[in-house]
Amino acid sequence: MLSENDLRQTIDEYLLQLERGAPGAKGKIKALISKEAGVSKDAIAVSIARGGTKQTRNRLGQAEVQKGTELTIFLLDESDPMDASVHYVIDSIRGRNDARPPVGPLLFATPRPNQSTLLAMVEGRPTKASRVVRDIYDVTPVDPRDALAPQLPSGVSLWLLMSSGQSLNGDIDGVRYHFSTSIPNGQRVRAGDVIVAARTKGSSEQGGDCVIGVGRVGRRVDVDEDRHALAYFDRYLRMDPAVPLDELKDPRKNVDSIVPLDAEWVAQLMKLASVELVEDLPVPITALSLDSLIAGVRSDGLIFEDSLIGSVLAAIRSGKHIMLTGAPGTGKTSLALSIAAAAKDAGLCNEVLLTTGTADWTSADTVGSYRLTKDQQLRFHPGHVVLALEQDRWLIIDELNRADIDKAIGQLFTALSGQAVTLPFEEHDEDVGSDVPISIVPPGQQPPVGTIPKRIQENWRLIVTLNDRDRDLLFDMSEALLRRFAAIEVPAPAVAAWRQIMRSVGGTGRSEWDNALERLIGSDELSARPLGAAVLLDCVYHLREIAHLHEELGTPVDPAADLQKTLSMYVAPQLRTLSASVKLDATSLMQKTTDGNTSSIPGGS
Repeated sequence: MLSENDLRQTIDEYLLQLERGAPGAKGKIKALISKEAGVSKDAIAVSIARGGTKQTRNRLGQAEVQKGTELTIFLLDESDPMDASVHYVIDSIRGRNDARPPVGPLLFATPRPNQSTLLAMVEGRPTKASRVVRDIYDVTPVDPRDALAPQLPSGVSLWLLMSSGQSLNGDIDGVRYHFSTSIPNGQRVRAGDVIVAARTKGSSEQGGDCVIGVGRVGRRVDVDEDRHALAYFDRYLRMDPAVPLDELKDPRKNVDSIVPLDAEWVAQLMKLASVELVEDLPVPITALSLDSLIAGVRSDGLIFEDSLIGSVLAAIRSGKHIMLTGAPGTGKTSLALSIAAAAKDAGLCNEVLLTTGTADWTSADTVGSYRLTKDQQLRFHPGHVVLALEQDRWLIIDELNRADIDKAIGQLFTALSGQAVTLPFEEHDEDVGSDVPISIVPPGQQPPVGTIPKRIQENWRLIVTLNDRDRDLLFDMSEALLRRFAAIEVPAPAVAAWRQIMRSVGGTGRSEWDNALERLIGSDELSARPLGAAVLLDCVYHLREIAHLHEELGTPVDPAADLQKTLSMYVAPQLRTLSASVKLDATSLMQKTTDGNTSSIPGGS
């Protein structure tokens, strides 16, 4: 017999192997349980459920459970809500056996290290189970409602709030709703309460009163003393499609706009939405505020106009992906990283995934392709976009202009345009014993039948950068795809912004060099090819080191010659496609700085 710790580690290892499709993992689990729990291997069933609760329900109907089975293990996907999955298992077994589940416990597990066994069932009754297999026979039954119902918070109130769909009172779906404070119920709403938002008859597509979402109140704002207040959500799940109240047994006992609900009713709704805990409700996109985004950008040492950052935020909140355009060195990539980091801090995503487009990119890089595994089996290997969807990471594609957009995006055209698409790739499904096609499913869309969906979450965003000299590539993108992006120009810094940047980095250490670079920023002839701040900062750092080298060597600084060499190294390459008459004359640039007016770069022969 293994020690308890060794048994736990072994179970976890085998379950992870099974989830990853390792050959023989199922047999290892059966052999281990047979030895440790004294159960015949022939009486052990192992079933894998992946890809969401609807597929779980369908596949478990064909599971290996049958009369005489002493132990059944259901390995659930990490994304499957526990309560809904258990519910589907019971219904499936009862429907096929016409009675209760077979004698013997059902052990539910997920492939999470050190957290595998979550729940066991004995003769159809939920039980709190030890993680050790041998202990599942010695458990204490609990009330099924406690095990199967979502865990609703105690000490908070549950409300049904009716909304007309009009924004006259400041309502924004999924963000905030107003309610009357002239009635007792309205006076009792507070932060932490759960509100079920419903649309009144005539304002919903179904033509009847429907539930449109459920959320947790993050804060309450009283608009006036005796009329109404606003409830802002810090978590909110949009019901897509809306659920008619008649299907849930309308809980209203009066015509008030806000009425109390009981926990059982809310649990039923959350079960329909496949949500187990209130903490599992999504964070609304509005959690990313302008103040937090500006603060994040500033903390990264970036200097952009607040209006630019506001444009980015407005596009994100309106459901758009972001395309940042501008001259090389304007800070597009740094801005994209700051945006994604702020989104992570707001709880909208995990770590950012950054990649750079190349000329040889194909859909294999973005969507995925088949690759040989160590055991010489062909398996689907996700590309950057699919991997980002699987890991809930915002994706940044830097310099998309380097890639052939049509060839690189491939099947993503359809998905990013709002329609589900089936990929020409398959993943092995042990439940059905064969490979199953993969699909990419946008928010609000149903996955194609018989596919394993990779879902695009409502808060997921793709950020791409594009050099302005390649803006004509925008016209090579389909209109349907282009509508999913907001093209936002990141301009070269104006003189005032450049002065702020110079103050933040301390300048070159010599006023004549600082003045010359500032004059370069404001020149008329550079208007055809603005220089990004990164290019000019390269000049600043280089000149600073040149001055240090002169000190080490004991040689005098030649301001004009040293500046001329620096400009030739960093600035001239950016101007190579402009007229040959445009010259960079360091001596002229070091003339007295204008009082804010721009000047032309002096020509030279």
